[in-house]
Formats: sequence, C-alpha cells, structure tokens
Amino acid sequence: MNYNNPIPKNIASIIQISCISLFAIFCFVYIFCMEGDLLAHAQYVFAHGVTTYYRGVGAVVITLALIAIIHITYKLTHLEGRLYAINFFPSFLVLAMLTSLTNTTINKFTFDGWYWAAPLLIILYISIVWFIKRHFDAQIVEGDYKIGRYLWPNFLTLFIMMVLCGNCHKAPDVFMYELKVERLILNGDYEKARKVGEESLVTSKRLNNLRAFALVQEGTLAEHLFDYPQNYGSEGLLNVLDTCSAEHRVTSKDVFALLGALPNSKIKTARQYFDIMIKQDSVANRQAIIDYYLCSMLLDQDISGFKKNIFKYYKCSRNSDIVSLPKTYKEVLVMDNKYTNVAFPDTLIGTDYKEYKRMCSEINDSTERSNQTHRTFGKTIWWYLDNVKIE
Repeated sequence: MNYNNPIPKNIASIIQISCISLFAIFCFVYIFCMEGDLLAHAQYVFAHGVTTYYRGVGAVVITLALIAIIHITYKLTHLEGRLYAINFFPSFLVLAMLTSLTNTTINKFTFDGWYWAAPLLIILYISIVWFIKRHFDAQIVEGDYKIGRYLWPNFLTLFIMMVLCGNCHKAPDVFMYELKVERLILNGDYEKARKVGEESLVTSKRLNNLRAFALVQEGTLAEHLFDYPQNYGSEGLLNVLDTCSAEHRVTSKDVFALLGALPNSKIKTARQYFDIMIKQDSVANRQAIIDYYLCSMLLDQDISGFKKNIFKYYKCSRNSDIVSLPKTYKEVLVMDNKYTNVAFPDTLIGTDYKEYKRMCSEINDSTERSNQTHRTFGKTIWWYLDNVKIE
C-alpha cells in the first residue's frame, strides 16, 4: 500500500468535482426547499426576532460552509479514488444536526441527543478512516483509468449518506405546514398559504388559526372553511392567548390588528372576542369580523344562532342573493325545512345535499357511513355536523 503516489490529477479532479457538485445540489435543494422554514423559525427564536433568515442566502451560505468542511477533512485524511466520498461524512453530520430540529428542541435551545451522538460518531468516523488507511489501497491501478469504476462507489456512498441525513428530519408534517403558512402570510401570498397541506388529514389548532387568518385576508373564510379538518370548534379560528411574538412571527396579535382592537384580560375564548367585536361600529375590517363571527357559530355547531344572525349581515331576500352567498353559508341554508319540497336557489348545492342525505340513509353502520360520505362530502358542513363532536 502506498499513499505517496498520487492519483493522476485529471482523474482525481473529475472525482472531486463530480462528488462536490452532487453534494452541493443536494444540500442547496434540501435546505432551501425542505428545511428553509425550519431554519428560519430556529433563527427567529434563537435571535429573539432581532435577525431574519433568508432561505436563498441561508442555503448558499450553509452549502459553502459544508463544502469548506469537506476540503478540510480531505486535507486531513487524504482519502481519494473510490474512497473520496468518505470525506463528506462530517459535513453530512453537521447538516443532519441542523435539520433535525423540532419545535421542542428549538424552544429549549438544545440539540437533544446530538450532544452525545455527535462525539461518538466523530470518534467512530476517525476509527474507520484509520482502519481504511491501514488496510485498503485507494490508488488507481496503473493503466486502469476508466472513470466509471471510481465514480460509482463514491456516488453510492453519497446516496447512502443523503438517505441517512434525510431520515434525521424529526419535525412533524403539521409543524412544517405551520411554518410554511406563516412564511406565506408574511409574504402576503394568502392563496398559497391556504393551500398548504390542504389534502392532509392532520392539523393543529395553530395551523387552523393561521389558515383562518389567510382566508380572512383573502376574503374567502366562509368559502373554504371546511376544506380542512376542523377539530377545535371556534378556537380553530383564533387562539386569543397565542400572543407570544418571541416564538411565532404571526400570532393572534395580527388578528387583533386587522380588526382594530385588543381583548381585555377577561376574554379567554375566540367566541367571547367575536361576540364583543361584532357589536362595535369602530371595527377596522367589518367584513372580517362578520365572517369570523358567523363561522365561529358554525364551528361550535350553533346552527340556530347562525340562522338568526346571517340575515343581519347578508342580504337573503331574493334567490340571487342566496346564490351569491359563500359556499358554507349556502350549505347551512339548504338544510332549512322550507327547501324540502322547494328547489334551493343554488341548484348544485341543493342536488349535493339531497345526494348526501341519500347516502346517509342507505348506510346503517356509523363508521362506514362516515368514511363513505367523507370521500365525497368531507369538505362540507353537513359532514362536519354529523361526524365531529365538539368538546
């Protein structure tokens, strides 16, 4: 074994450039597209909102820093040829640590199990490098300059480390949805914000709060309210106690600013806040409070209260008025007994409601009925009223 005869420079350069290029592409895409919101949130919490993380700049800086670590490692190990990709392990370790953060570890300012795992992995890595240098030859066989024989072991090694690094991501999907919606709201892109995770069946109270705020800003709260799982009643619209701007960039303070009034210390629920605000003529955004107020009753399954109040804030005297109502409001009105033998002004809503009632009547088992009707009518208030129990 002889490490004094270097690999021909052109072969070594191709191997290094190919591996580093592959790593750089993976690193930038992974950080920018998948982990950017997580790192932005971590920096915001760690810096108490003093500094701002820009996803593009952050991805470039982190990628360049990790490439620098690769070069330093290479200078120390001198591993080349088929073994060159082993030099990438310390950079993958740092990347895994950065992207394994969760809401808990960020708020506690800790790297959790990495405190003991990282030193052990470094010791193991040094041991493996020492063993390789002692028992394996990384030299290219004289006259054997087929580059493919040297690239595929490196690419395979990189691929394995990419998979292992990706598996270190611990933040749940719903938390990542929250961070993405928050970023889009800050950017003023409310339509994209409301579409984040729209096909997912998992949600959280904060995610629902953020979606509701995006819908209100877009003016479509009553149109898309039940496009998402609603498990928290009116608290899914607003958590009046979520005012800690040191943890989140968008909080209930933004809703208060939109409506123009802060709640006093006696107000503990969203319903209390909306009940007071609807009576104030000085509300900054009248339409927003109207929809918040009416939708809060629907989420609390207070249908009688909704029917008493909708006529105060929306014209419903003519058929054309009813047709122009938001989707969710029409779904409630079609349930009125007066439309049993009379066609509902919006024929599509009327037809859908009859089909929903028909499906419900034909399926006796409650679990099967819930599952079957959810496939077609899971985004309607009809399914919500029949299948979601408010605590």
